Order: sequence, then C-alpha cells, then structure tokens
Amino acid sequence: MYNKSMRGISKKGIAIKSFTLSWIMVAGILITIPTAVWAFFFLPKNSADQNTASEQSQTTEENQQAADSSKQGGTGSKSSGSKKSGSSSSGSTSQNGSGGGSTNLVLVALGDSITNANSPSSSMVGDNKSYSFSTGSNINSLYNHLINSGLSVAPYNLAVSGAKSADMLSGQVPTAVSLNPNYVTILIGGNDMLSLLSGEPVTPEQFQSNLSAAANQIKASGRRVLLGTIPNYGVMWQAGYPACANYPYDPALVSWAIDQYNSIISGVALSSGSTLVDLYPYLGTGDVSDYDCLHPNLTGQQKIANRFIAGL
Repeated sequence: MYNKSMRGISKKGIAIKSFTLSWIMVAGILITIPTAVWAFFFLPKNSADQNTASEQSQTTEENQQAADSSKQGGTGSKSSGSKKSGSSSSGSTSQNGSGGGSTNLVLVALGDSITNANSPSSSMVGDNKSYSFSTGSNINSLYNHLINSGLSVAPYNLAVSGAKSADMLSGQVPTAVSLNPNYVTILIGGNDMLSLLSGEPVTPEQFQSNLSAAANQIKASGRRVLLGTIPNYGVMWQAGYPACANYPYDPALVSWAIDQYNSIISGVALSSGSTLVDLYPYLGTGDVSDYDCLHPNLTGQQKIANRFIAGL
C-alpha cells in the first residue's frame, strides 16, 4: 500500500513511495547524468578528430615517401644532370660546403698550383685548397664573397698543381663543362711561361691555341668566366728569401715572357667574352712564399682573391 507519510525529503534522503533514495545515490545520479551527456555529445567528435589526424599523418607520410622515392629515382640523372643544373646536394659538399640549404649556383676553379694555394709558406707545404683565392673557405675568397652576398654556391676546385694550358684543356675543361657552372675562374700560364725560360717551351702560339679552346668550350650565355693574368714573377723573385736565389733568370727575359703570355690572355678574354682579371701590377716581394719564392703566400692569395672579386 502507498503511504503518504513516506513521501518527502528527510535526513536519510528523498522518499518516493516505499523507497527512499539516499543522498549518496542522489549524488551519484547528479554525477552520472552530466557525464553521460558529455560522452554522448562530445566523445564521437573527438574520435572523428583522431581519425582525421591519423589520416592526415598517413597522407603526410605517403607524400614524404613519394618525395623520397622521387629523389632516389632521380639519383641517376642527378649524378650527371643535377651537376648541370647546379643544384645537386653532392655539389654543395664537394668542397667546403655551401653553408646549408639547397645549392643554386656552381663555382668552378681551373688552373694550376696557384689556384690550389700550393706551399704558401714553409709551414704549409703542398696544396692548401681551403686557402685558394677562388674556392677557399679560410680566406675571403671569391667563394666566400658569393656566400656572404647571400648566394648558395657549390665550389669545385679542379685545378692541378703543375698543370700547363694543355693539361687544363684536356683534363679540367671537360669536367667543368659537365658541371654547368655559373662562375668560372681560370688562372693558368705560369708553368707554360716557366717552360719557355727553362728551354722546354710551350710557345706563345701553343699557349694561345690551348687557352682559346678552353675559353670557347667553357663560355655560355649568362656564365661569368674570369680569366687572370700571370703575376709579376720578376718582382716577386726579388724577395729576400734564400729560396729566391734558385731563380737566376734574366729579369729582362722574365719580363718579356710574362708580357707575351699576358698579352695572349688579354686577347683571349676579349675574344671569348670573359672578364680579364689583371694580377700583374698587384703582387710583389711581400706576397711570395718563403718556401719556394714562387707561389703566392697567404697575403698574395688574398690579393688575388680581391682582384677576382672586383671582376664580378
């Protein structure tokens, strides 16, 4: 039977008919109902968001895999093709690096031991390419000048110490052409000139033929080719180092030989559309190595670099 006296609120809880709903149960109901409502309206949405995020992550991963596959698939063409475009990642680390980022430009150096910064002092005997006026990373080289100008550049030093113009033409120029460079520095002729003084000459006519062929093969639309003259060895050899006594050439003969070759270099620069970088008046007794009184010291390398930079 229903008892009205059982209805109402008391310390024990809420009386409903013959059943008393305790305050603990009431509290449980008050907690459970909002929780159920939140779960009903919000939990499916979060799950959907998680699914969407998962799908986006999967898509990103697939895109990355596709990009990686594309790079791997292009490796074969990059070995020959990206060098031509000047954007190969290997190019940026071929020497010195490019300071990070993708490589957009290519700088190639051709020549002999001067371009290799050979033996600038008695404590630095041999090639020291990191001090090269062209591609060196340890001086304010042409390469560092381009980098500091905000450009991304891959440097390639193809010079060979002891090379003559014929060696450069046959051994360095084909590689340079394959790299499709934006900038090319050429400093050659010292060994050709010395051969003229030593009795086993590369004649001026042969030198002109070799240098013209090299410049004509390298030149291309939009490419900057900078062609340097032979420094004034006649003055450099007058430095007070013991090694300077090893060059007992007649100063008049030295001056004549250098004039012959530098005249050819100037003519080739003009005919090929290259930029002439005149080094002859700028190096003296303070710019030669104490080791052999032949190669520029570090001060001389920097002076050469300054002249090539000015030629840009």
